[in-house]
Amino acid sequence: MSATLRQKADEGLPVLFSSHQLELVEKLCDRVGILSNGSLVACGTIAQLRANAPARTEFGGSASACETVRREAHAAGLQVTEHGDGLLVDGAPEDPRVARLATVALEASGLTRFARYDEPLSLMYRSVVDVSPATPAETEPTPKRRWWKKGGAR
Repeated sequence: MSATLRQKADEGLPVLFSSHQLELVEKLCDRVGILSNGSLVACGTIAQLRANAPARTEFGGSASACETVRREAHAAGLQVTEHGDGLLVDGAPEDPRVARLATVALEASGLTRFARYDEPLSLMYRSVVDVSPATPAETEPTPKRRWWKKGGAR
């Protein structure tokens, strides 16, 4: 189905595709619109949406290189989060503070990855829509409705 949709779009036919499967949307769609409570809150190409997301840089490599990046990032006042077998640091690779992290990690040896992190659409969606954790009432099971009453069907 997705191959057919992509083929039709490539032929110039307008295709409107709505889905909560954001990985598929990212692969198939040229432009994306994000709705929240019935309002369009973001619209554009994936690249345009990424350009509006906060810049982050991915670091990877040996445990010692990652620990060096973590220590130096904290000293520089940069946020660091775990990401797979590496780290994400808030800031673009061209930011002098972030570039310095790469230099220090290279000197410590073991740095194998230093690149701009392309935020997946699913995370961009969450930040644009401002998805907050569910309240306890929202996570409790809905009481079962009684579809019968004593003595016969309703």
